[in-house]
Formats: sequence, C-alpha cells, structure tokens
Amino acid sequence: MADLFDAVFDAQPTQLDVVHRDALHQWWQRQSDSTLTKTIESLAPEASQWRALIASEFVRRVLAAQPDRAVDILHNRPEALAEQLPWNQHDAVAQHLRRWRARQMARLAVAEMGGQLTLSECLSGLSQLADTAVLAALHSARAQMRQRYGCLRAAGGNEVPLVVIAMGKLGGDELNFSSDIDILFAFPEAGCSDGERAVEAPEYCLREARLVIDLLDRMTADGRVFRVDTRLRPFGDAGPLAISFAALEDYLQRQGRDWERYAFVKARFLATTDVPAVAQFQDSVVRPFV
Repeated sequence: MADLFDAVFDAQPTQLDVVHRDALHQWWQRQSDSTLTKTIESLAPEASQWRALIASEFVRRVLAAQPDRAVDILHNRPEALAEQLPWNQHDAVAQHLRRWRARQMARLAVAEMGGQLTLSECLSGLSQLADTAVLAALHSARAQMRQRYGCLRAAGGNEVPLVVIAMGKLGGDELNFSSDIDILFAFPEAGCSDGERAVEAPEYCLREARLVIDLLDRMTADGRVFRVDTRLRPFGDAGPLAISFAALEDYLQRQGRDWERYAFVKARFLATTDVPAVAQFQDSVVRPFV
C-alpha cells in the first residue's frame, strides 16, 4: 500500500515540500492496518479525490475518525441530518451535530478541490450546511425549554418562536470553510410559558438562545459545529442576547448607526413557523433600510 501511495503522490500536482510529504507519508503508514486504509484501497480513489487526501489534513482526520463514512465523503454524497434524534437530550444532539458537520465539511472540501464544485457552489453549500445546523440546534433548544418550562405562548394562545436572523457571510450565502457565523436572536411578541414555573418571553428566549449557542460553539472532543458571533445585536455584548421585534425596530429607528443599518442588506431570516410575523418585520423594518 505504501508503494501505491508513493506512486499516486508522485503523479499528483502539489506544492507540498519534503517535510510535509514525509509527515503525510508517516500518517499514511500509521493507517496501514486500519479500516480507513482498506476502505480507501477498495475505493481506488480518482486523481481528484487523491488530491484532497494529499492536500487536506482536515479531510484525513475526518476519514480516520469516521472510516465507515469514507465512501459518502469521497463521492460527494450529501447526508441529511437525522430526523429521529433525541432532541431534548443536549449532549447527544451536540455530538451528532459535530460529527455530521465534520463529514459534510470534508465532503465539500473533497468535491471543491476535485473540481466538482465551483467556488459559488461551495460557498452556497457551506451556508446551507450552517443553516441546517442552526435550525437543528434551535429545534433542540426549544424541545429542552418545553420540557423544563412548558410552551412559550402569546396572550392569544399561539406559540411564540425564537427567530434566528443570519447576518454577514451567512446571510449572503457566502460562508467559507474558516468563517464564523453572525446571527441575531429575536422573538415576535410578548408571551409567557405554560409550565409549572411561568417564564416571560425575554428570559425564556434568552435561555433558549444560550442553549443554541452552546450546541453550536462549545468545544468538545468532537470539535465545534461553528463559532458563533452575536455582537451585531443592539448594543453589542452589552445588549440582550434575544430581543423582541418591537425593541429591535425601535433601536434601529432611534439609535442604529449607519453601519448597523447597512448590515441588514445581508440579513436573512432562517426558516421559522411564524411566517406572518417575520414578513411584517421585513416590510416595516428591514426593507426600508435596504
């Protein structure tokens, strides 16, 4: 197998120097009896796939950690996030999200380096990956909050959702491999939970937002999903993590600086069950600035 590695390495165009090649070779030799090596040998990777294996330490780490998914990663087979997760179990969801994100990142890296994806397609794919991860974390956080405090309901009885607004590169569908994600948390109206302990909307959504951030940003043995930056919210770090639509509108109208308004050119609301409230907010607040 080492001879095959040498032959393929010599045949591929690369800018790696001798030190990098030796380090890569040593890594490959350590895999000689592993499931990963046997999987790769049976797949007989094409030149484009070998290019990613040679050039990307990240791809190699993911394949070594999850050799049973090597086929899907090397052949650019998108994997939907599992629907049957224990959504109210924080650590289980966090682990699944991290391992799934690693596989999808590696898949996109192999496809992009192999010429199967254009730059714009790759950036869009990374943004869609982030969208899915954020919405999954939001779904899990809401399940945990319902379990602890009941459902957050408005005076009329409808559930009050926590809405995520994508900003910056994520909002513009142009996320890259090293990007963090800029997001804002907001809720459409006042409300109170219907559990044993009544919790008002600001506190409820604050706790829910913290759960979302922890699911995405906390470093574990499996890494993190995405670094999360929430400093584009009103008053930055000094402001509330989750803010009502009315308070956000008032801030932008009265105190918002030009750059804060410009930032909404790339604002994008991630999928939500409360479409009318989001549409109204877009019409009354976002569109005038844009």
